[in-house]
Amino acid sequence: MQLFEDDSIWAMRVAEQYLRQYNSDLLPVEAYMEGNVWVVTMSIGLVDKKFRKVIIDANSGKILKCS
Repeated sequence: MQLFEDDSIWAMRVAEQYLRQYNSDLLPVEAYMEGNVWVVTMSIGLVDKKFRKVIIDANSGKILKCS
């Protein structure tokens, strides 16, 4: 399912596509593998910055959790 050579970039793109449905200003902060899932942290907002963690199944690309 990965579309990019660097899997962390793939995970950040999946998280960005998901969060962009609800937010327009996004910046990737970090992405790391934990077991069989990617944990991606994204910064949301220009002025009042908030952070969201998106948990993505590494095999299917399915969003498992967003907090």
